[in-house]
Amino acid sequence: MNHWEVIKSSGQREGYDRAKIRNSVIHAGVPLKEADEVIEKALRSISPPITTKKLFRAVKKYLRTESPQSNIRYRIKDAIYALGPTGYPFERYVAKILEQQGYKVKVGQMVQGRCISHEVDVVATKGRHCYMVECKFHHKGKTRSNIRTALYVHARFLDIKRAYAESEMRKSGLIPKGMLVTNTRFSSEAIKYSECVGLKAIGWKHPVGESLEKLIEHGKTYPVTALPSVNRKNVGVLLKHDIVTVKDLEKISAVNLSKATGFDVRESLRIIKQAYSIYE
Repeated sequence: MNHWEVIKSSGQREGYDRAKIRNSVIHAGVPLKEADEVIEKALRSISPPITTKKLFRAVKKYLRTESPQSNIRYRIKDAIYALGPTGYPFERYVAKILEQQGYKVKVGQMVQGRCISHEVDVVATKGRHCYMVECKFHHKGKTRSNIRTALYVHARFLDIKRAYAESEMRKSGLIPKGMLVTNTRFSSEAIKYSECVGLKAIGWKHPVGESLEKLIEHGKTYPVTALPSVNRKNVGVLLKHDIVTVKDLEKISAVNLSKATGFDVRESLRIIKQAYSIYE
């Protein structure tokens, strides 16, 4: 099996790396002793050439029946894509993630710059730092947030920062900062530029220790779309009632969920049960 190649979503080929796959399975909550069994059973169900998508589906299929809780964690990336097609639910999701990290957040704020007004996706304040957060949602994993996005976001922030420096708001002691959050990866140029100008860039696998998936796991802020019972038919209703994360379901009973959304009580109970099972 070690001679097999895995074709990534970007089309890039790389050698089959068992340790890398094992780590992703363990990260989903599968015990170390059981991780190799999961991989073996997933691999037996597919044949070369192996694509990342094919392997991901095989592991997910196995976990769906053998370990529902781990399956929910394993499919986080797909669950974030399912928040689309518009970017607004992702903005609310990012706000929830930051809120869980101790930030005070406001979504969809108009902020006056020195030259023009800007609609800021999320304004997040923590301590003396006040972040102007731009959320960049992509439908496909192979689409990266590139240097153009970083340049655009930083230019908007600079206009806001200049207005702040010339206003009475500076007396508040808050320090304005820029932040760019995406659900995919950044190009190498976007990372280099962001680091150079001091733009906080958070995406998939970046930065080390504080990447999007790390923040989600740290705060257990799983998107509600990670639950098997949440689908294209009912996700819009949940989002409309500001139920964006699995944690949001902890605050409501099945009966109240049914009344608020119009879902059948049994469907509401199934969703609530799955929400609680993820933390067991």
